[in-house]
Amino acid sequence: MVQVGNTAAAAAINPFRFKDARTSFTATPFAFHESIPAPAQGPGFAAKWWPIKDTEFYVTGVLNDVNGNPNNGWAGLDFGSFGKGEFFYALEFGYNWRREGGEFDQLYLDLFYADERSTRDPDVLPNEAGGGFKIMGSKQMGRWVGFGSYTFNTAEGGSTSVTFGRHTVTAGGAYVSPLGIRGEVGMGLIWMKPHGDLVQDVTLVQDVTLRNQLGLEAYWKILLTPNIWVTPGIQFIHHPSLNPADNLVIPHIKFRVAY
Repeated sequence: MVQVGNTAAAAAINPFRFKDARTSFTATPFAFHESIPAPAQGPGFAAKWWPIKDTEFYVTGVLNDVNGNPNNGWAGLDFGSFGKGEFFYALEFGYNWRREGGEFDQLYLDLFYADERSTRDPDVLPNEAGGGFKIMGSKQMGRWVGFGSYTFNTAEGGSTSVTFGRHTVTAGGAYVSPLGIRGEVGMGLIWMKPHGDLVQDVTLVQDVTLRNQLGLEAYWKILLTPNIWVTPGIQFIHHPSLNPADNLVIPHIKFRVAY
């Protein structure tokens, strides 16, 4: 399968089963992962290949312009900055184990690299080329699903958001269809260590520096009707990045209608 045009690299790789921020986890290390310097929507291509017949092993490749501007998503395909030769590259190697009843396990490895960008405040916000890897796995046992991941990254800046995490660890679990209601109850832990030079030399917001961050998120995704989802949840963050508070509590409720 090949996709060419205005593509979103973050949607082509890192296929975490509870990744949809509209109905599941909200924190970015689960839903988007700011420790992978994937660009915003912009010109590029993605391809997925199943090289071995009758297996669930696959390879995904991505190349995107790191100067893609998310504000131009509806403006049509614009290759204006593509000639700068500043790209995000990624390869994903994965395997899915599928069983009857919709159960499945997954394991994948992402390898990535991002060039420095030349647009959108490249001399103000962190902006340094680099790469890294992410390994992610999940295991389902009946209605219970456990998951965990580790990401190492040397790039500073990124394109979708400010990529400042050098080490990111996630772990958690979910219980599918609690009380016979479609959806799941999920809970996850996050630990993130930022780049050392950013902590020492860069103050991204006045009087606020980056610190090791610890977070917890819990939610319940509920299918009210065949096309209406409601997801109440809460986040607890210790030493939140870019915030002077030592602790934050963030309740939320999300409402989605699909038609």
